[in-house]
Amino acid sequence: MNRPWLTTSLIGVIAAMGGIGVHHEARVELERGLSRFQATLPPGATFTYSSAHPAILARGAVLTDVILQNGNQTFRASKMHVGHPQSTPDGGLVISSLDIRDPSVQTPSLIMHADALSFRKLVTPPPEAGSTNLTTINLDHVALAHGRVDHLTIQNIARAQSASTPQIYNVTSDKVSIDGYGPTTTTTLSLTNTTAIVGRTIIKPGQPPRPFSAQLSLQTFRLKQASLPEIIGALQNGTPTPLNTPPAESFSADGFQISAPVGNFRIDRMTGSGKQLSGIASSQFLMSGLHVRVPGKMLPLTIDGAHSSVRITQHNNPQTGEANSNWQLAIPSFANVTLDLHLTLPAQEKDKIVQRTSQQILNGSMLSSLAISVQGDRFINGLSRLTSNTKLDDAGLASAKQRNVQVVSMLLAPFPNLGAVPDFLSDPKGRTLTLSYAPASPLPLGALGAVASRSTSILQLINPNDLKAVVQ
Repeated sequence: MNRPWLTTSLIGVIAAMGGIGVHHEARVELERGLSRFQATLPPGATFTYSSAHPAILARGAVLTDVILQNGNQTFRASKMHVGHPQSTPDGGLVISSLDIRDPSVQTPSLIMHADALSFRKLVTPPPEAGSTNLTTINLDHVALAHGRVDHLTIQNIARAQSASTPQIYNVTSDKVSIDGYGPTTTTTLSLTNTTAIVGRTIIKPGQPPRPFSAQLSLQTFRLKQASLPEIIGALQNGTPTPLNTPPAESFSADGFQISAPVGNFRIDRMTGSGKQLSGIASSQFLMSGLHVRVPGKMLPLTIDGAHSSVRITQHNNPQTGEANSNWQLAIPSFANVTLDLHLTLPAQEKDKIVQRTSQQILNGSMLSSLAISVQGDRFINGLSRLTSNTKLDDAGLASAKQRNVQVVSMLLAPFPNLGAVPDFLSDPKGRTLTLSYAPASPLPLGALGAVASRSTSILQLINPNDLKAVVQ
């Protein structure tokens, strides 16, 4: 739904409970407030409940069997307990506590349900000038001391835009909690036992459409992020995220796993941290324990997944679009791979950067330089085994390796600057091969999308003379 009518209407319900004191007319005041709210509903909208009682000690109210409906949008709850709702001088609303049992929302595109929803010290902004309470709430102006959702389920029942478009079908989480949400605070968001089902239809020429689905799961997730309301507000309004938005202060995740018919991939633990100094945003990420399992098959090489890791370091200047990244993959006794790349923006894109989203900035970026280093005798010597469709004994592996080296030597013969590659592949000897790319004219990242879709060859984009190979 484009406009969160149900959410803002629910705030309207709570506002109608305001002003309930400890005097003997509390029930009368409550009924009057709810009646006034019902009178503000659009034509055809309904608001019903089984009972409404003042909560004297909490200076609030308790409603049961609540149903709020407008057309094909419905909110339900078996019980709502509101504590001390108060209007602010500017027309906003402060709620000391809000507890809802069995909340659910249904629209034409999704169904959401939870066992319980709990908020503490929720502050909503005043309505925009000339509007009523039943308008969009700007989430960048909402404040919340603590919020929690137990056993959340979200079902996406909307039809995909196209058969091949990836779609999230279902999301569940045992617990979602948020602390310190507000414009001037650092927010902590955490998830426990969260899963998502995603899928798409694979369409290939000459073959019938084939459905594909996968399950993504996460045991724990914790994020500390400053300026989170600004980020969410930008997403809500479809505007660019402010350029001075700092990176995540810290995050951690355990037990991330992708399960699909073709195999499973798991990361034991992920951690990260970020900061912003002198306009430069810096972030560090570490993924440890990388496991790959292929059902019904045996990987031709045994690797130490428990002690493998990926380390990522990034620095970017939001004002200019300049970005540097370093990736390091380490698999003990198998391979070490590093990747360094530098991105920049053309002059015409830099002039428009303030109006662009992060995705638009990335799409307009240029690859200025790239360097990749590979070290690992077992990995290099096993490439033929990895790419072979049949099992190879030692003699077959040696023969396949020799043929591959001959093919590479023939392909690279016109480029003496890459002559070190065949020598390295024939016998790595504990050495490190570094391939560097520094084009005279930066390469648009958007052009690489054609390579990924195999509609064009990488050699059509990259001049081999801009490549250099060094073995150390």
